[in-house]
Amino acid sequence: MKKEKNRSLKLHLGCGSQIRSGWINVDFSPLRNPDIVKVDLNKKWPFEENLFCAVYSCHMLEHISEMQAEKILLNIFKSLKRKGILRICVPDLEYSARLYINTLKKAKKAYASKHKRENYQWAFLNMIDQMIRTKPGGELKTFLQNCSENALKFAIQSTGGIEALTNRQFNYRKARTLRNFLSSIRDKIGIPSLRWKAEIHRFMYDEFNLCAKLAQAGFKKIKRKKAGDSKIVGFQKDHFEILPNGMERKPNSLIIESVKP
Repeated sequence: MKKEKNRSLKLHLGCGSQIRSGWINVDFSPLRNPDIVKVDLNKKWPFEENLFCAVYSCHMLEHISEMQAEKILLNIFKSLKRKGILRICVPDLEYSARLYINTLKKAKKAYASKHKRENYQWAFLNMIDQMIRTKPGGELKTFLQNCSENALKFAIQSTGGIEALTNRQFNYRKARTLRNFLSSIRDKIGIPSLRWKAEIHRFMYDEFNLCAKLAQAGFKKIKRKKAGDSKIVGFQKDHFEILPNGMERKPNSLIIESVKP
């Protein structure tokens, strides 16, 4: 590889189906795609030191144990060049917890209200189901297959869960027209797939514990970022977090960017 190219080498860790040109796209399950490099992060770290100018990971770190995540952060630190940038996007535990508390308060004041009970049930499952599920899709899948249109509307408006479960992106502003596509959503989530099996969360992050782990690994200039706002050159044009239509790909996520000094 020529030095000119090596200066801007970027790693997309846990890419899934979000393949981007100009990045080394890596995933545990490469979907038989030659553009994805298969890497098992539970084994030896395959990248040399001082190699990348940027590393990006979206909704990957929560699927591995806390101890393994700490090892990966250390390895990423070693593989980054000086002043290299690490950007991590994960589900936000604090947001999920606040959503749960708010719906709990409302449910306790209106026990007979099915609407309030369903909102609470969604918030509760959205926070813990992916950490305890024992079957593909878990209880979130069952909930979405049987909930009312109002509950589905609440799920879409309040969390990014629908996108994660169906691999589709909906316009939240058009959520009032749910009846038009409710059946197609349920058909989609009713199909068993390997995607469900890979969705188990082994750890959850809030701003405090993720920033602490980054600092422990040696990173500096650790800052929370908004979707699409990055110091990585050309990040916005790759549409990792903001779709061409301006919508967020993973709403309500925790996004932290840090630098190797």
